[in-house]
Amino acid sequence: MIKSLYFILLASFFISCKKENPTINIKKTNTEFEASKSNIDTLAFDIKKFEKYSVYKSDTTKIEIEIPVSKTKSVVTDSINKLLLKKFHSIFTNDTLHEPKNFDAICSTFITEYNDYLKEDSEYSTAWEAIGHASINYQSPKLINVTISYYAFTGGAHGNDASLSFLIDAKTGKQIKKENLFSDLKGFTKLAEQKFRKQQEVPKNVNINETGYWFTDEKFHLPKNIFLTKKGIELVYNQYEVASYAEGPIVLLIPYKEAEKYLKIK
Repeated sequence: MIKSLYFILLASFFISCKKENPTINIKKTNTEFEASKSNIDTLAFDIKKFEKYSVYKSDTTKIEIEIPVSKTKSVVTDSINKLLLKKFHSIFTNDTLHEPKNFDAICSTFITEYNDYLKEDSEYSTAWEAIGHASINYQSPKLINVTISYYAFTGGAHGNDASLSFLIDAKTGKQIKKENLFSDLKGFTKLAEQKFRKQQEVPKNVNINETGYWFTDEKFHLPKNIFLTKKGIELVYNQYEVASYAEGPIVLLIPYKEAEKYLKIK
């Protein structure tokens, strides 16, 4: 799923290099994680879209945000909404002085910042673009995996895109650190390194960075974002995390049958 998203993003980007205002199509995921098949007490969500546009000359600056909105109110759904509000505010705006009021306000701020930039540089004509999609990627009685995929272009050589994962306690709504997923973190990390080296064709007995990667202290580590999917644990190294932008995102899937013995929460 995540890997397919990035192929779409990258393909769209290279095509759009011929234009000043690239358009990226964000792939959407099932917000209920096929609840009918999982036989668990899942929360139900609808998708709500927020968008604003600003036309300048022949180009249109736009922002679109889609989020899952729960049909029921609870401490968990309230926590998810606040999380998404805060994250999209930090991704799509430069406003660090104010707390975001709502998603409409985020969209308005993005457009205002573009218009303010035009006032400073009247010859600037490149449109900006922001596209964000949030999903409930996975649910179990213990945790909920909230994900964000986004693309933002505000000038420069290229836009920025990434996939983010947040693990939420299904009872309290509090975030769970990725390390707390595992009963044997070292064992899982060792397995992940073996998978990484095989997939990326890094020889077993050479330094992990010898083939061009940027792992801190030249030691393999898990990515910042870990996704739970139907097929297994998905590790996503976003662009610039351990390799250059040109390398693109690196996605590694570890099936549950291999990861199960290292997991504490699923």
